[in-house]
Amino acid sequence: MTQFSKSGQAFLLLLTLGCSGGKFEEGSGTAVLASPESDDLVEEPVPTEPEDVPAPIPVDILVEEMPTRSTEVQKNPLFAECASEPDRMIVADLYQLAPDTPKLPDYSLLKAIKKICLAQLDIKVRRFSEGFPGVADLFEWFSLDTRFIVNVPQDGLYTFKLVADDGANLYIANQLVIDNDGLHPAQEKTGTVELKAGDANFQVSYFQGPRFEIALELMWKGPNDTEFTYIPRALMKRPLN
Repeated sequence: MTQFSKSGQAFLLLLTLGCSGGKFEEGSGTAVLASPESDDLVEEPVPTEPEDVPAPIPVDILVEEMPTRSTEVQKNPLFAECASEPDRMIVADLYQLAPDTPKLPDYSLLKAIKKICLAQLDIKVRRFSEGFPGVADLFEWFSLDTRFIVNVPQDGLYTFKLVADDGANLYIANQLVIDNDGLHPAQEKTGTVELKAGDANFQVSYFQGPRFEIALELMWKGPNDTEFTYIPRALMKRPLN
């Protein structure tokens, strides 16, 4: 097909207008032609060259993949299978509780439904929706009876801080050190005990009431320390049974 320049197109338009008795409205981009069968005017658009349209930018360039919370949870779950995570030294028996349980249960009257492991008792106040590995739809009314061994670095007085939502107790060598039991939002309690250097058996019993928020943090302050810190994982090992 023959290509016409803009000047050629204009010439043809003027010729058409002259033959048909029409007129061109300047600035409107519209030619007004007289209908051959009537005096009514018919508007026709002036042909124009299409503007260059840029190619669309690929979506993978416009949108960067951002990490989601679900991805983070999968990589660093709070609770994991003990066999698949041998570097997690805190072992917990998981129990399901009756709704409206007001305090820590008597574990001798219950049967654990799962054994799981934690890397650290450093669970700050947070919403809990990921549940437990191999256990369906358990987000509230549960208890964790956690046990681990700590290699106490030196003799002396140690002060512990236990933060829990809902209730939790700390026992060292079967001695109650902190009682933070009961249904309540996150709250902290402290306790002091004299320890000898060497291995000591720790137990933190915890229960969660109604959903959705949980918290469980255990920190200590040694004889020469001025601030609370989490117990170093290098000092922990799994219990013997």
